[in-house]
Formats: sequence, C-alpha cells, structure tokens
Amino acid sequence: TSQLRRISLQWSKNSVAQGYDIYCKADDQSSFKRLGSTKNTYYNTKRLRAGHTYTIRIKPYKLVGAKKTKVYGTYRTVTKKATSTAYGKKIGDTYIEISIKQQRMWYYIDDKLYVETPVVTGNVGAWSTPTGAHKIWQRSSPATLTGPTWSSYVNYWMAFTYGGCGIHDASWRSSSEFGGTTYMGNGSHGCVNTPYNAVKKIYGKAKIGTHVIIY
Repeated sequence: TSQLRRISLQWSKNSVAQGYDIYCKADDQSSFKRLGSTKNTYYNTKRLRAGHTYTIRIKPYKLVGAKKTKVYGTYRTVTKKATSTAYGKKIGDTYIEISIKQQRMWYYIDDKLYVETPVVTGNVGAWSTPTGAHKIWQRSSPATLTGPTWSSYVNYWMAFTYGGCGIHDASWRSSSEFGGTTYMGNGSHGCVNTPYNAVKKIYGKAKIGTHVIIY
C-alpha cells in the first residue's frame, strides 16, 4: 500500500530466509538501489517522490559458512505508485504518522521531520488501535485516563478518536517495551503509548486539528 509518500510492504515468511534485502527503482531510473534490510516480513520505505511508480524487489537471504556469505533466494517483485494522500485524503505537510507494523511514529511539521519515536499501540485482537485518517480533537496536560477496570495518570494527552484513543506517555512501561512486538500481547487499550521525552515534544507543537494517520 501507499500512504504519505511511503510504500508499505508485507509478504509471507520464507522458512529458509534469515532476512530480506529491499531494492527499489523508480520509473525514471535505470537501475535498482538497495533501500535496506529487515528480518521481519514487512518493510516501510522512507519518503519517496509522489506520483512516481516504483518497482521493488524483496530478496530473501541466508548466511552460509564461517564467513557468513550472503546467499539470495528467488526474489519477489512488486510495483506501486507513491501517493501523497492518506486514505484518499489530502493531509498537507504537517501531520503525525503511525505505523502499527513498525511500532513507530513520525511527526512532520511543514514537511520536515520533527520527532521520530518507537511506540506501543493497542493490543492486537482485543484493543487494536484504529487505522485511518484522524485528527487531534482534545489536548490535556496532565490527564487521568479511565476505563472499566483502570485509571491511569499521564502527563500529556492528545485524543484522536471520540471513542477514547489518543497519544500519551506511559510511565508504567520500560524503555525496552517501546517498539518491537510488545503490542502483540501486552499492548495498550487502543491508545498510542509514547516515551515521555518524545510525547512532550509532540505535545508542545501539535494543535487541535493536527492530522493523525495510522496504518
């Protein structure tokens, strides 16, 4: 898929592969360039040029021998046009972007990256964070979040759904919990748990009406 000038890739696991290298070529380029590598079965590119079509190769590899020589398997090729919109909506150059698969959040102001941080989103299956194009509609510092069986004090609160989902700090989490797979069994109740220093910076700039794009 494509949102906000990124292309987000997902593929089935190769049982032999130890990792995957990602290569890319735009429609006006003659050769492929290596974008990066991952051990996951997903990859989110950096920002690309909107309106251009990209051919991407996902190349599984394993390391062989004492010298750890990288041996490639058969690669998969996909083609996608990069779009500047999100869920079909024009967002502009100032917005918060959240990738559930990558457990990462970016905050762009006037098309420049202001904050990038790992996060913990909603517990998969039970309290999944809602994807889509949202907006911050409520801000508070501090705030007390309540639910059927919980009450949590937070320093910074930015709600992006009327159902109670928002971005906030989470003092009860250790730094090692942010990012990774925490959300697959120990996630939030739908909110985006964010390290204190990062959410403090975001709260200082984000306003009512700031777009929040989640995919």
